[in-house]
Amino acid sequence: MSANPARRAVLIPLAALMSFLLVVPATAARKLLKLELSDSGRTAKVEVPRGVETVTLQQFQKTGGWTRVAEKTAEAGVIRFRLPGGGEGKWRAIGRFASASGDRGKFPAAFYQGDHRFSAGRSTWAGGPWAGRIAGFESESPDSPAPPEEADIWKIDGGTVYFFNQLRGLQVVDVRDPADPRLVASLRMPAMGEDLFLLPGSGATRHVVLLTRTSKDSTMISIVRVDSSGAAVVRRERVKGSLGDSRMVGNRLILATSEWREPEEKNGGWTTLTRVSEWFLNGGAAPVAGAHREIEGSEATISAGSGWLAVSVVPDGRWNRSEVSVFSLDSPGLRNLTAAPVRTAGSIQDTFKIQWRDDVLTTISERSTRTNRWRPETVLETFHVPATGAAANPRLGKLSLAKGESLYATRFAGHLAYIVTFLQTDPLWVVDLSDPSKPAVAGHIEVPGWSTHLEPVGDSLFSIGWDNGTVVASLFDVSDPAAPALRKRLKLGPSGTFSEAAWDRKALRVLPDDGLALVPVGVFDAKNGTTRSEVRLLDFNTAAGTLAMRGAIDHDFDPRRAELLKNSVVSVSQRVMVTADVGDLDRPEILSEVSLAWPVDRVLDAGPWMLQIEAGTAWSVGRATLRVSPAEATEEIHAEHDLGSGQVKAADLRDGMLYVLREAGPPTLLAKRSVVTGRTKNRLVLDVYDASALPALERVGRRVVHGVPGLTVNNGRLLWPQANRPVALLEAEPRVWVLYESMRSAEPVASVADLGRVARRSIVPDWAPRRAARLVAFDVSDPRNPTADEPARVGIGGTVPNGTIEAADGLVVIGTESYRRETNGKSYPDGRSMQGVHVFEIGASGAPAPRPMIDLPDPAFAITELEEDGFLVFTAGAKGVKVCASDGYDAFKVALLEVEEGRAMAASERRLFVAAKDGIEQFRLEDDGSFTPGETIASGFRPWSLRCVGRLVLASNGNKLFAAGRKKGEGTKWKFPTWWLDLRSVETAADGDLLVPFGEYGVERLDR
Repeated sequence: MSANPARRAVLIPLAALMSFLLVVPATAARKLLKLELSDSGRTAKVEVPRGVETVTLQQFQKTGGWTRVAEKTAEAGVIRFRLPGGGEGKWRAIGRFASASGDRGKFPAAFYQGDHRFSAGRSTWAGGPWAGRIAGFESESPDSPAPPEEADIWKIDGGTVYFFNQLRGLQVVDVRDPADPRLVASLRMPAMGEDLFLLPGSGATRHVVLLTRTSKDSTMISIVRVDSSGAAVVRRERVKGSLGDSRMVGNRLILATSEWREPEEKNGGWTTLTRVSEWFLNGGAAPVAGAHREIEGSEATISAGSGWLAVSVVPDGRWNRSEVSVFSLDSPGLRNLTAAPVRTAGSIQDTFKIQWRDDVLTTISERSTRTNRWRPETVLETFHVPATGAAANPRLGKLSLAKGESLYATRFAGHLAYIVTFLQTDPLWVVDLSDPSKPAVAGHIEVPGWSTHLEPVGDSLFSIGWDNGTVVASLFDVSDPAAPALRKRLKLGPSGTFSEAAWDRKALRVLPDDGLALVPVGVFDAKNGTTRSEVRLLDFNTAAGTLAMRGAIDHDFDPRRAELLKNSVVSVSQRVMVTADVGDLDRPEILSEVSLAWPVDRVLDAGPWMLQIEAGTAWSVGRATLRVSPAEATEEIHAEHDLGSGQVKAADLRDGMLYVLREAGPPTLLAKRSVVTGRTKNRLVLDVYDASALPALERVGRRVVHGVPGLTVNNGRLLWPQANRPVALLEAEPRVWVLYESMRSAEPVASVADLGRVARRSIVPDWAPRRAARLVAFDVSDPRNPTADEPARVGIGGTVPNGTIEAADGLVVIGTESYRRETNGKSYPDGRSMQGVHVFEIGASGAPAPRPMIDLPDPAFAITELEEDGFLVFTAGAKGVKVCASDGYDAFKVALLEVEEGRAMAASERRLFVAAKDGIEQFRLEDDGSFTPGETIASGFRPWSLRCVGRLVLASNGNKLFAAGRKKGEGTKWKFPTWWLDLRSVETAADGDLLVPFGEYGVERLDR
């Protein structure tokens, strides 16, 4: 089903939002209306109250959320809608009231100018749902300075979400109306980082700080301005060293970065240096460097509280120790409180294992000792660290506990420390720090499993952790330090359930004021082997000591964060944002799902539009989907179209018609030396769509072809040997490959008797497929009734297409490698194989007509100048590149160019391109059969793959792309943080731009 551009689940472009606001007065209100389905389910009746001018009918779609299906102008009374598709699914109707400036009757028009959207407030009933849940909760004193802020993947300010999405970059979403969230700004920065701060401020313009890692072992501070025009980087500052940790104090950004240093002496070893630097940020102005301190060591971890900040590092060569430096934050300047780094007995593992309070530094570390085996031990130490920065920091006290048990969650709360260790049970230790010189165990309790994070809530501890292979949440009563008690422990799912909160505390949201915890989980279902993603709502009451599982908010993808906004929860995964009404904690109601990121496996240029195709999978993970965006705004989706089950194997746009080849059926399982296939044949589906009125798309025709078990479309291309005759190649599923060491090589090209042998150290299949590949030809001369002929065999079983295929002028030419003789089906001796091409004639109608296989000296990697009367074949082997001329029935070696084996190569017409150290060597095949070298094209790196597209030659080494005109030799280079770039998927637009899909990371449009 295609989606209307105004649907809720699609990200609304900023320009469209602004034009909407100019047309619809700000006082125009929307409201859910009463909707009743008929007994047949084919129509819906909607009751329209007075003042509603339009009614929009919406359907909930799994991949798109609430999607507009129809809209009608309305008056008070009843209107009816006819439901498409038999009325299946969930439906709702939304009414839009007329502008309040109009005459509504009884009162003056000014009466209707105020706010018209309200939310439920806190219950005043003593026995209400939130009563008694914050008993004993201790907050920061109003006079205490706020503790430094940590970076996270998102920040929420009022009704705006700022999300640093690893798959896309910065995304800003307006969630003031949870039922209708809207993307208002975005900045494409995929795979750049996840650390985000929001600078203090208010108003329409805000500034966001993004911390990203660069390839040059440095950290980038990016200041991004977000306003009505969108999001844009206004300042950048590069900081030496890779980012270890960070904090923000007001407008002061503190970074801990580490870098390697070369040895000062000839035989010396490399050392590490951590630099703690202070930066002053003022809106869009350039960051101003403040004080910095250098500490020997690496793997920096920051701990901080009101007025202080500590940095823990691992000293060089002492992995079993840590060194801690403490700084005062009372004023700018990073004033040292420790005269020298304080070395601890063991290794400090996270931010919650350090506290500075009343001139005392307390650390909790894990020390490993070795007798017959490694034995961990937890050590708590106290040091005198006066705020005046005394010259010495003597140790005051020491406490060792839990020998033989690993250290896990810890937390400080005033003069108490809570420590969790684990061997077979989970001891929770309560340590009394009231006398720093004599820390002592006040009490402890043993429970199954272990906690990975502790959250103090008054006289209670909320914890998240593991037990028996699943995630557990616990509530402890610690009102009596000498007798801690477990009040309640909940398993959040069966064995195999997981949660990001169990290893990243930022994924857990504990709301003491509301007695609510939000936990993202993936619940494993052992019966069918699937995982259900959701945000679990946990209800706790510290006064009563209760902890209960309530409802869950379903996600199609793993949620990473969740937050409560009034009576709604906003949760995000990297793919979608979900809002849900949690007025009833047991039955949360999803209000909206907003797409944030989607895979792009193929991309097609459609003039002012770009077609982004998510291929889908055979394992029901993801869905084949086509999304339409403006050509220059790849993140603004105007329409979304479901392409059906299975996988998109090829797609092409020709003369206003879109052709999508999809494979639907059970996946093939792999086993060494054999392939296990399902009994059911895959179905090959060619869908024809009218794309002349984009972003709308209408399917006009379909042809289903039953495939062959074990065969699939691997090359991802539709070929067009005739105008209305697209063809597709079905070949064996991916195979197991091994390395053969001792195979002979031969020079001649002539016949089977003169087989080319596989070069030494070549990678060849460990087995040859028993089923021959097939070539399927369709006829789309009538798009509404496409047909398909019987698939034609490509050789026999043991004939393997090598990925080289071209079509033109009524011919299809396929490069192959054969492990069996086509004459009698017997295997070639000594592991040898025959290289060749198979040629098929494709007429205006009828099945593909095969010609006899043409032998080649080496594997074909390019077929050029293909016409009815012949073509050139470029092959690569141990002795270099050979070019053969073919009349369509035989091949004749024309030239040999000695090229080092293993280089990437490509060819177009009579030009050969060969990867070199820092560029691309080019050669021209002359009429006399010789190669003439041309000018080397400088790319700045050694390409791993080359491809000729139109008049361009493309080069890549994984995360770099280079494009140059084949004659001018001048090119452009791009570098991407994402990995890996597949040259086969790069397309060219009519204006010369390059369209590069990056799978989960979306698509780039590159201006040449």
